[in-house]
Amino acid sequence: MSPQVALEGRAELLGDLELSCTGLTGPVTADISLTLNTDVTNTLTSGSTTDATLLVNETNPQNGQIAGYNTLRWPGVSLVAGGSGTATVRITNVRADASLLTASSSLQSVAVTGLVDVESQTPVPVNSAQVTMANAAPTLVFQTGTAASLRVPMQFEEATPAAFQAGTTRLRLVLSNIPAGDTVFVPVYPSEGATKAQLYSADANGAGGSPVTGTPLNGLIYQQLAVTNGVATATWVVLTADPTQLETRTFLLLLGSGTESDLSQIQAAGSLAPVSPVGVASATAPAPRYRDFSAPQKLVNLRVTTTAGSALAGSVKGNTKTQAGMPVPLAGSNVTFTTQVVNDDSTQTATNVTVRDNVSTGSTIVSCSSSDGQGCGSETQAAVTYGTLAPGASQTVTVTVAPSPSLADGSVLDNDVGVSSDDPNATLSGTSVSTGSIVLNGVPVTVGNQPASGAGSNQAFTFQFSHPDGYLSLGVVNVLINKVLDGRNACYLAYVVPTNTLYLVDDTGDAGGPYAGAVALGSTSTIQNSQCAVSLTSAVGSGTTLTLALNITFQQGFGGDRIFYVAAADFVQHNTNWQALGVWQVPGAAAGTIAVTGVTPARGTGPSGTPQTLTIALTDSKAFSDIGIVNILINNAIDGRHACYLAYAASIDTLYLVDDAGEAGGPFAGAMALNGTSGNIQNSQCAVNGTGSTVTPSANMLMLALNMTFTNAFTGNRIIYVAGRDSAGGNNTDWQAAGTFTVQ
Repeated sequence: MSPQVALEGRAELLGDLELSCTGLTGPVTADISLTLNTDVTNTLTSGSTTDATLLVNETNPQNGQIAGYNTLRWPGVSLVAGGSGTATVRITNVRADASLLTASSSLQSVAVTGLVDVESQTPVPVNSAQVTMANAAPTLVFQTGTAASLRVPMQFEEATPAAFQAGTTRLRLVLSNIPAGDTVFVPVYPSEGATKAQLYSADANGAGGSPVTGTPLNGLIYQQLAVTNGVATATWVVLTADPTQLETRTFLLLLGSGTESDLSQIQAAGSLAPVSPVGVASATAPAPRYRDFSAPQKLVNLRVTTTAGSALAGSVKGNTKTQAGMPVPLAGSNVTFTTQVVNDDSTQTATNVTVRDNVSTGSTIVSCSSSDGQGCGSETQAAVTYGTLAPGASQTVTVTVAPSPSLADGSVLDNDVGVSSDDPNATLSGTSVSTGSIVLNGVPVTVGNQPASGAGSNQAFTFQFSHPDGYLSLGVVNVLINKVLDGRNACYLAYVVPTNTLYLVDDTGDAGGPYAGAVALGSTSTIQNSQCAVSLTSAVGSGTTLTLALNITFQQGFGGDRIFYVAAADFVQHNTNWQALGVWQVPGAAAGTIAVTGVTPARGTGPSGTPQTLTIALTDSKAFSDIGIVNILINNAIDGRHACYLAYAASIDTLYLVDDAGEAGGPFAGAMALNGTSGNIQNSQCAVNGTGSTVTPSANMLMLALNMTFTNAFTGNRIIYVAGRDSAGGNNTDWQAAGTFTVQ
């Protein structure tokens, strides 16, 4: 059972997360990460290392690294199976900021969830990858009573029994707008008795101090408060508590000088203590600590992007095989990752901004540099910290990584990038991103684009194409951006390799022309149609690979979720066919009360027969309870036939899987409740396991985490479409392309 923690808490201790890694036939080295739905706030013990711990089979404790605002990472974990072929992993001592999960105007209970990702060169099936690690609920209710005779009662009440802990819980009172010259006294003990709580000489945040004895006054023992600029604070420590009932602690405030009207001007706010503005991992902030909801929370708006490109040294013998959306180094050659962090806030300066590149175990950081001249890099994590990042400012980090020459054919070299600062981000979306490279040799397959997902009206994109006989054997490579595979009213591009010329098809969408424009390599001109404006940044060939860099600005009327389709053909008409390898959200689409927030991961790759966790998120401006039906359709087009087509009915907590015929109204291949129990529904394309599949409602968001396995018959590049409608059927998002997945 998940523990209950304080919703006001900024460093709440979560329950342990245990998962089973099954089907192991020998030792496996893996990089394990834990991503929360709020900020990680563990104590930093050295650099990025925290006091959060991971154990395998209850041995060999390993401290986790901060990888971003809400992510902990344990690189190079050795998974050794017991006699049953299963290794048990336990993650413990994780702390989180629960206060960021709620609005100060409406404190509502919410789950703190954790999602575990296990990356290794050998597939590791995982059970219980996403769980609720704690339930956050309001702990304290504060209110003021009726003023009379220069006195007013201040009452702290438990929101739930056992919220007060003897010798631990601190109650903090902040008085503001105190008229000049007035003196204020607070009682040393509450009206409930001297054994219940006692005033401490704590600082303004409610930390530290020792018991205060006070002075008898008007039949009680009082202590005069120091008033600075019209503000005074007082902190009491709870001495005894009864966990069987709701308790209160009442303190009768006394105005020593002044009038009744002065008393009515004074504003009072109560909270748990000590309070702290620190909502991120820290080496110095106390734990536990709490949020003062009466004080404004500084939020920043950092965004991070990353791209990858291979650097193949010398002559290359044989063929280089490529995978969707990934650059392709040969084993033993280097890969360069370029990461940019931007402060998108128009007013707030972010302080101590840290960018972390976390590369796969089995690779080595060869070099790391920053656009401001800093160096960086250590083992599998390169970290750069910028003292300040002004509104609109950006910095770039370049990391070169050498894959191990011993990596097996098909190995994936990942770079998981996260950014964090001293201040919480306005949203976790955009603060982390992942890109990777496939280290392979063999027959070419379709290559894709970087970034493979994201949002914005302008972006620099990199597209890669490959041919086993060398990149000069490529004739024409295509990029088509639209909500479906349709050249009409699309951003439809063709790059002709022999002439080094980029063409943009006009709005009618005929690949043979007419064209909205053409631009030769080296020109700074921009070509545009009604959907996009494009400039050709570069076209670089190396060995078997052509890398096309385009700067694309989407027109205002092209708003909505868009799909990246790519294709390539050579001179003898060998053709890859169109492959969907990414999604992008263009601003400007009309918004209803319900919106599809996205899919995590937005770009995924995995072998058939291996469980994958897809997390789908929707928001509703009314409340999560207004959401009626959520649909998920995974296929290479909006076609329910021979698809992985799911419907979640929120009111009855039931997930339906449509059968191979693809009729939304049924018949269904199966149905099950999403309550964490075992169960399985499947058709010829996919299976969903009830264990590890959850639904998490919180305020205005509904999140579905589905433990899915795709069949061998469903291999290929697939699009993840999501749609939602309210319980009355009045508001409907229509189908939105939220992600892509390559089933290997």
